[in-house]
Amino acid sequence: MNMIQIPINYFIFFYYIMVVHRVKGYGNKYFEFMTKFNVLGLAIGFIIAANLEAISKAFIDDVMMPFINPVIEKMKGEDGIIFTVPGTKISLNLEKIISALIKFLLLSLIIFVLINLGTKIEKPIQWVHVKNYEALIQTLNKDMLNKSI
Repeated sequence: MNMIQIPINYFIFFYYIMVVHRVKGYGNKYFEFMTKFNVLGLAIGFIIAANLEAISKAFIDDVMMPFINPVIEKMKGEDGIIFTVPGTKISLNLEKIISALIKFLLLSLIIFVLINLGTKIEKPIQWVHVKNYEALIQTLNKDMLNKSI
């Protein structure tokens, strides 16, 4: 039983060393990717956009559409808003399309207002920046090397 454990232990040790060096290489590439392409800023932008979508959808559905729905109800006939293509038996129900178009126009108006308000916000006098960025990267690389050894 001891003879089988020794090769497995060596295999696990060499596999661990191989994985650590590979992960360290990918870690540097990952850090470079994150800083070069500003991925964190993009992720924060997506999170904010998702929340703004929920807010604007609630605003449109619960605040704006109750005022617009009576107008749509008056436009409807007995079967809804139906358009029949002349010379054929094809009938198109346009109620959902008109409702979606109105929601799109309201959403684009909300986005327009938010962008105009956002461009009027004054930026801070001094942005936070990292002094000696290259020295910081070299220090982080040295720390990673020391930890892996």
